[in-house]
Parts: sequence; C-alpha cells; structure tokens
Amino acid sequence: MIDSLEKINLDFDENYQAIFNAPKLTQKYLNKRSDKFDQIIINEFKTRKLEDDFAIVALGGYGRQELFPSSDIDLSIIQLSKKSKKIEDVKIFIGWLWTLNVKIGHSVRTFKDINKITKSDLKEFTSYLSHRVIYCKEDKISQLSLNLKKISNNWNKTKFFKAKKIEQYGRHQSFNSTEFSLEPDLKESPGCLRDFQTALWILEHCFEIYKLEDCVKTKLFKKVEIAGVKKSYSYIKFLRYILNLNSKSNRISFENQLLLAKKSKLKSSKKSSAVEKFMRAFFLHASNLSDFNEFVFQAYEDQLSIFKKTYSTHYYIFKDRLGISDRIDLVKNPEFILESFIKVGKLKKINGLDFKSIKKIQSSLLKIDPKYFLSPQAGQQFIEILKSTTNLSTNIKKLKQLGILRLLIPEFGEIEGQMQFDMFHIYTVDEHTFKVVRNMRQMQIGKIDQTLEIEHELINKLPKIELLYLAGIFHDLGKGKGGDHSEIGEKIVNRFCNRLNFSSHDTELLCWLVKNHLLMSSMSQKSDVHDPETTKQFIKNVDSIEKLNYIYMLTINDIRGTNPNLWNSWKHDLLKQLFMSSRKKLNFEEMQSSQFIINERKSKSVESISEKENLLLEKVWGQLSDTYFSKYQVKQLTDQAKTIADSEGKTSIFIKTRKNLIEIFIFTPNQPGLFFKTVQSFEQLSIETIDSDIHTTDDGLYALNTFICKHKILGGNLIQRDIQNIKKKIASVITSQSNKSFTKVRSKNKKIFQYRTKVNITNNNEKNRTNITLETLDKPNLLSKVAKIFLDQGVSIDSARITTLGEKVEDNFTVIDEKTKLALSKNKAQLLQNKFKSL
Repeated sequence: MIDSLEKINLDFDENYQAIFNAPKLTQKYLNKRSDKFDQIIINEFKTRKLEDDFAIVALGGYGRQELFPSSDIDLSIIQLSKKSKKIEDVKIFIGWLWTLNVKIGHSVRTFKDINKITKSDLKEFTSYLSHRVIYCKEDKISQLSLNLKKISNNWNKTKFFKAKKIEQYGRHQSFNSTEFSLEPDLKESPGCLRDFQTALWILEHCFEIYKLEDCVKTKLFKKVEIAGVKKSYSYIKFLRYILNLNSKSNRISFENQLLLAKKSKLKSSKKSSAVEKFMRAFFLHASNLSDFNEFVFQAYEDQLSIFKKTYSTHYYIFKDRLGISDRIDLVKNPEFILESFIKVGKLKKINGLDFKSIKKIQSSLLKIDPKYFLSPQAGQQFIEILKSTTNLSTNIKKLKQLGILRLLIPEFGEIEGQMQFDMFHIYTVDEHTFKVVRNMRQMQIGKIDQTLEIEHELINKLPKIELLYLAGIFHDLGKGKGGDHSEIGEKIVNRFCNRLNFSSHDTELLCWLVKNHLLMSSMSQKSDVHDPETTKQFIKNVDSIEKLNYIYMLTINDIRGTNPNLWNSWKHDLLKQLFMSSRKKLNFEEMQSSQFIINERKSKSVESISEKENLLLEKVWGQLSDTYFSKYQVKQLTDQAKTIADSEGKTSIFIKTRKNLIEIFIFTPNQPGLFFKTVQSFEQLSIETIDSDIHTTDDGLYALNTFICKHKILGGNLIQRDIQNIKKKIASVITSQSNKSFTKVRSKNKKIFQYRTKVNITNNNEKNRTNITLETLDKPNLLSKVAKIFLDQGVSIDSARITTLGEKVEDNFTVIDEKTKLALSKNKAQLLQNKFKSL
C-alpha cells in the first residue's frame, strides 16, 4: 500500500514540469490516490463481512476524489439494518483503518443519526454534500442514494446560504480578508481551495447546479469564465500536491516559494526574480477564484429579491444595489459603465451594482475599444468616482476586479499579483495599493481609532481629496520595472496627468508626492525629529504647507497599509513631531524649542518636587541642552523629574505602558559600556528595542536614556509585578561590575532573505560627533553585539535611533571617541565599519 502510494507521488514529482505546464493533470494523480485507498478499504470491509449491514461513504475532499498527500480520510460508515451483530467487527475495522498511516475521520451512524446531526451541524451537513459511495451492495444502493439525497432537505437554501456567508467571513478575517497575503494557505486562504469549494456548495444546494458546466446553461457564467475558473482551481490543486510532497504543508512560506520557483525552472530577469514570477501566477489564479466565489454569493443574494424600482431612465434600484437598464447598450454607450460607479458613490443606501449589471459590464468590455478608457472623458469620470461621498473602497475594488482599473491606468495591470519579496511587506503591490486607498478613505470618514483624530481633521481640510487618492494609487506603480520605483512612478503619473489635462499645479504636486513618498518615513526613522536641523533639511524638499499636509497623509496610510505589525504609536509620534515642527517652520511660527517654552517645561516638571529633593534635579536639569527639553512633553518630563529626585544619585528606572509598547526611562550614573549593559538586560527580559533616545549630562556624570520597547511575550499587557521585575533586572545588570556578554538561547529560524549589510560613517564637524548608520538583517542579540563593538573599541554613544522593519533593522548612532571626547578618527571609523560588516 505505502509502496504504491510512494510510486504515485514519485511519478508526480518526476513529471513536475509537465504538470506545471498542464495543471489539470493533477486530478489524475488525486484519482489514483483515492482509487488506491478505495480498493484497500473495500477489500478489508468485505473481509470483515460487513457489507450486509453497512455501507461506506467518503466525505469531504476524499468524497470529491481530491486526496492530497497530507489530506485526512473522512468516512461515514452507515448502518443499513436496524439491528446488527457486526458492531464489534466494525470497531475492529476502524482500528485497522488507523494502520493506513493517514489521519482518519470516521463515524458510524444510522440514517436517523445522520438526519439528526446534519439538521443542527452546518459542518456535518456540508460534508455530506461532498459524499461519494465507496461500497454498498447493489440491492441496497438505490435506497442508500435516496436517503443521502434527502439530507439536502435539512437546510433550506436561504438558511444555508446565510450560514455559509458568516462562516466564510470568519475564515477570511483570520487571513486579513485578502487573497494577496504573501505566505498564503492553499487550503483555507481567500482565493484558494476552500473559496472554490464553498462556491460549489452554494451552486449545488442553493441553485441546484451540480456540474460546473451547467452554469453556462443557466447563464450565470460564460463558457470562457468557467474554463478560466477550472484552470485556476487545477493550478492551486497542483501547488498543494507538490507542497504536501516537499514540506507536508499547505502554506506557501517564503522558503517554499524559493523551492518551487527553482523547481519550475523559472529564470530571473532585470525586472522580476524567478520567485516573483512564480508567485504572480499564483496570485492571478487566486484572484480568479476569489472573484468567482464573490460572484456566486452575489448572484444568490440578488435572487432573494425580485422587486425592481425605477431610479431614472437609465438605472433601477434592486434591493440595496443599483442596476443598469436593459435599454442601455454599453458597447454603443460605454460612458454608462463609469457613470454607474459615480451613481453608486453618491447613493448612501446603495452598496454596489447588482449581479446582472456586473455581468453585463463584463460582457461589454470584451467588445469595447480599450482606447476609450484612455480618453479624457473616461479619465474625468474616474476622477468623479474618486470624489465619491460613499462606497469609494467598494467602487475601487470592483473596478479592479472587472479589469477596468487597468484599462484606465495600463501600468496598474503590470503590478497586479506583483509580490514584494522583502522583509516587511505582507501584501502584493496591487493589494497594498488598495489598502492604502482604503485607509485614506476610512481616515476621511472617521472610521479610525482616537489616536488619529488630528489626521481625520487634517485629511478633510485637503483642498482636493482625489489628489491624495491618486497619490495612493500611483505611489508604487513603478515597482517591478527595474530601477528606482519612485522615479519611474513619477513618470507614470505625469503621463496620466497630461492625458487628463490636469493643471500644471496638480500635475506638479502629484509627481512630487509619488517621487518623494518615502521621504517623510525615512527621515522620521533615521534622523532625530526633535533636532531643528532635521526639520531644516526636511523642509528644503517639502517647501509648502500643502505639500506637507499631503505627504503626511500619504506616509501614514502607506505605512499602515504595508504590514499591520509595523504601525505603532511610536512611529506615529515621530511622524507627527516632524509634521508639527515642519508646519511651524513653514508658517514662520516660533519653534517648540524656544527658550520661553523650554523654561516653562523645566519649571512645570518640578512643581511637585520638594525643595530638598530638588537639589540633584536642579543640577541635572542644568547640565542638559535645550534640545532635550524640546523632545519631551511636560508629563514625560514630570515623570523623569520625579524619578531623578527619588534616585539619590543612584540608578533609578521609570516604566510606562503605552498601548502595545513600553516606555522605559533610565537615570543612572554614567559608565563605560552602559548602553551594552542596558541592551543585554533587555535581551534577557525578551524586550525588543524599537527606538531609543540617549543623553549624557554635559559634565558626563549622569545618563538619561529613554527606550521605546516591545515585550515579545507580554506585549503591552504588563501588570505592576511585571514592571517591578523588569526594573529590578535592568538595575541589577547596569550596576553589576561585569561587562560579560549574555547570550539567550533562541530558536534558529532559517533566514529566507538575503541582504548585504550597509554601514555609513560620517563626521559632523560642526558638533564634533560621528554619525553611524547600520542597515542589516535582524539577528539574535544583534543590538548587544553592536554595543559590545562600541565598548571594545572605546566608543561612547551620545544618542541612538533603533528601527526594526520586519526582518530588517536600521540603526542610527551618534558617537564620540571615549578618550578624546571628539569625533572618531579615520582609522577608528574604518575599524568599526569592518567590525559591523562582519556581524
């Protein structure tokens, strides 16, 4: 048995290239596997002489003859006679099933039992929809088939449909509601096998369509659409089969993507790597299955209502959807296609177009000259859609789904399914683009948390919201074309603006936004946003309030649409600080670091401190530069002041939780290797540093270091006992006499990405400091290794900015030579560079 299955799998592996080119061949191997199990199960069933009293029925994937190498076998052993003396033999038979080295799902039931459980359990009912009789005696087969058919009466069509819709919504939510996540599960992710199977169950039970080809006869879908869907389903089945063979997994991890791209003999080009080509094919097939699933659901929803209400000469209202009148010939009058979306964007109680109109548009698009959608008329209609007061996200998604978006913007078609094989994007370029625009829309209408209230007000003050949406749509269209995607994107949006006769001002603004869409994010993460010099450099490029407002809105929503795990309150604070300081500068207002404000913050921060406690604090406050007080609000300075006043000059720590992050303030006597000891203590506590702000008093006696961190285990859910334990541990390590490295045992995760470490070292002669930027892959204990290099080479850290983006880190340090207290010499800088590159 095992040998014959291995032979089938070996044959599949040996013929991989042929099956890759013709995925429908996968079903032949699935049939062989099912037939092999059928044969051996039937033989044992007969050997036990169970056929007089029982029948065996395959359910689920086994019932569909889709038995993958890692699939379970689901069996329903149906008791045909009311009284049987073979119950013990059935138990022995079930025990034997487990010797097949495959996971078995089984039940022994009478028809009465089956009838009862399928009435109350949706999962059980659905499994019997995909049943296949493995063995039943001929004289009993007709009664068995009749009883199995009766099961379908246990759920009425509407009840089943609504239950499946809720079930699917929950499943999609667990995968971020997108078929474009970069490491999808081939069985359960949106756009994969379960979506197709769910659509089939709806067709079978709700439409009574039992063969996919019959969708053509009922005019639900065209023949070419069904052929495309079957091809996509075969492709996903092919991928699942080979994945099961190679990794016993249903998930296309980055590692598996590399393996399959290589196995498929795809070649990299200047524009796309082999793995990007491989995954683009997958995403296009997944998108096809996702669309099919959505159309099936909408088709049945529209059947639930039969009443149409005239809306105008050209449109009707159908339930909560808008329909295009039968009198309109869309081939002769293509302008009504985009006009229908404009209407949907203006009607609050309408949630989109009805199924009939969508199919009408699909059919017409095949006959309309694509050049029409490049005309100024179509372009202006698209701009009107972007001004929608409602349903904007729905409209954009449907335009993409129908292929209209790539007709309006041909370059958009080139990034559909384009994966981003890097360390922090988790969506394809087109899905990321959609999420950016959706984030903008939700911010505009107020569907955001309270931390973004200022941004909600600001986005609604933009003179032309449609320009922001266009910037969101175009900002990454230059990807996958070789070269700087920002510069390529600038040229693409410039052509679009010229085609639509945009004003020179709007064209210039859009081109600038696309070209500079990474500027604000980069500066906020790599530079000290509280330093006036950073603001000065930033507004050299962002030279107007209008540009500042637009790029701030674009940057926030771009980061939020990249990876949910990358956005946090600290990044928000950095961007907001850069925005606020730049706005004041551009408005010719006084900067936050004015002497009046600094003095006010100093005085307010010590209001609750007694005169006796104030002696040390006054000394410390007097030894800090004005820049320090411009970085922190009064509340933060008050907490720091209390910590210093209570310290008696010894190490003292204050910890505050902020959502999913932890803010740790450490006041301590200065010492060589302080940064090294601090990060060592963090690593022992499973605390990851996201950002740090390090200061030393002018006399060099004390250090005031603030860290924004994330607890890898507890997140931001720290109770008082956790905080006390963290304080004790940090203080213990800092005050110890040892500079010995601590290495925490961590799981060895294989690194899929390759990234060449970059080190940039420059001297700031004006401040007599050296700036060091380190870009590399995140590694176990990386920060403490970096700190140890500084310690061993006699380098003192004046300030540091730590940024982690997925598997990539960007660390920025301002340092001095421990002995000379000046910028690093050329020799020492070269030595550091070599050390860092060898990490």
